Amino acid sequence: MAVYFNLIKTVASKFNSKGAKLLNRAVGLTPDEAVKMGIHVPKGTTSVDVSRVGREFNPDKHYTDIFTFRNNDEDLVTQYIRKIDGDNVVETKRQIQRLAEIDVDLVEDGSEVMNIYGKKIRTTVRENGPIKNVTDETFTITEDQVPTLTHSKRTISPNNESLLIEEKQNGKVRKYLFNQYETDRFAPGDFILKESEASSDALKEIAENNFLLPYVSSSSRFPRRITQAAIEDANFIVDPKVQIYRKASSTYGYYSHDGKVNINIKTKQGLRQPRESIVDTAGHEVEHAIWDEKSCNYHMSKTGMFPDMEGWFTPEEIATIKKYELAIDNYVPPEVDKKAYWENFAEVTARKGGKRALDKYFALEDAITKEFPFTHPAQFHRIEEVDDMAWFNTLLRK
Repeated sequence: MAVYFNLIKTVASKFNSKGAKLLNRAVGLTPDEAVKMGIHVPKGTTSVDVSRVGREFNPDKHYTDIFTFRNNDEDLVTQYIRKIDGDNVVETKRQIQRLAEIDVDLVEDGSEVMNIYGKKIRTTVRENGPIKNVTDETFTITEDQVPTLTHSKRTISPNNESLLIEEKQNGKVRKYLFNQYETDRFAPGDFILKESEASSDALKEIAENNFLLPYVSSSSRFPRRITQAAIEDANFIVDPKVQIYRKASSTYGYYSHDGKVNINIKTKQGLRQPRESIVDTAGHEVEHAIWDEKSCNYHMSKTGMFPDMEGWFTPEEIATIKKYELAIDNYVPPEVDKKAYWENFAEVTARKGGKRALDKYFALEDAITKEFPFTHPAQFHRIEEVDDMAWFNTLLRK
């Protein structure tokens, strides 16, 4: 962002004890004035503030440019900070969005409610060009004599992610949970929980729940993440791989016998489908993978080559394996016969896996809501889902 600071009023000031000095400043510029100075002005901006601060007692090589963009309500909507240290350039872009006001029922009949106000902040940091990290934060505050602040913070960097949820009153933290994950930039969606802290045993249980991780991941990673979380829960001997694909069809996913759980997001717009729908599909296909592995291991145990395996299966499991195999041998695709497909034992079994995944997902949401009652829907869902009828309809599954 090139700015012609010779067009900005120079401010007479001295270095302070920390080596900082205000060099130039312009307040209340119109968008047209800012554009003439070489500033890219975000949509919706009505006024721009610009300043340059010298640092380290050497303003020629060490300085910080700060650009603040405001809207009609004088709310700060975007802030851009460029920190120069010789050849090193760190750019920070902070976008602020006011969230729709909501209310929380204080009693079951809804006769008493509390207003909740919120804002969402996305901060992107670049160092010499490449993105260093991205942080999404959401703040809500209650309209109360002693306001309650609920803060959620998600930070994503190339090989790490973290999630913090905390509740404060009078500036003091009342409760919190914090997770640190190790990720793989070459396999988006893979994760390992490296550190978990919480202020109580109940919050510790929430923090260590595999299904909490999808709240961390960006929407494009969610299908892979939730499927991997379901796999983690299943305790496979050999974990299946997760394959995300896009194909315009009526199929939401499938399990292939080469050890892959395939999830169809259909199109880029498919990532905007309600998350609960993806959870259901992931649990369904992982259940197919579970019984495929059980079947394989059962037949290996019958060869006599692995004597220890013979005690792995209960009579009930053996009976289910046989029924499942028979159903697979007589499988009818839904496009051929929907009724036969729906009543196929393998599909009936897989739907139970989808329901278990949904039950766990909803239980996690309920547990978080209980522990942090003044959260905004945008803290755990994409904002466009908040008023989306399709998203609302998925709640009926509860």
